[in-house]
Amino acid sequence: MLIFALTTSIFQQYGLSIVCSLVDLSDISSRITCKLSSPVLEPYFSVPPGELRRLSKTDREKGNQITQEGGSKMCRALESPGAVSIKLILSAEDFFLKGAPRFDGDEAYLLVTAREDS
Repeated sequence: MLIFALTTSIFQQYGLSIVCSLVDLSDISSRITCKLSSPVLEPYFSVPPGELRRLSKTDREKGNQITQEGGSKMCRALESPGAVSIKLILSAEDFFLKGAPRFDGDEAYLLVTAREDS
């Protein structure tokens, strides 16, 4: 069983992205650092990423409010266990050139592309 523990959020141009840790409830010391893709995150926000970017420049207060509300919804939803689809961010060649790095560090090498609630 996996849960999401959020660590850092990053807003990219026209997309949302969050680096987080997947944690096994039976062994809380084990974790996998990964990045959540924009399609996984967008349902929790009331405006699309491009509009949120525009608001951050034109109406920062409203943009911050939308971000806070969406982030709260997202945290509540992602705390519950769910099945995830994950893919390697790097090519296999780049991954092995890095010396097959660990998945439990601060850098994300895996991308969560979909999530289903249990």
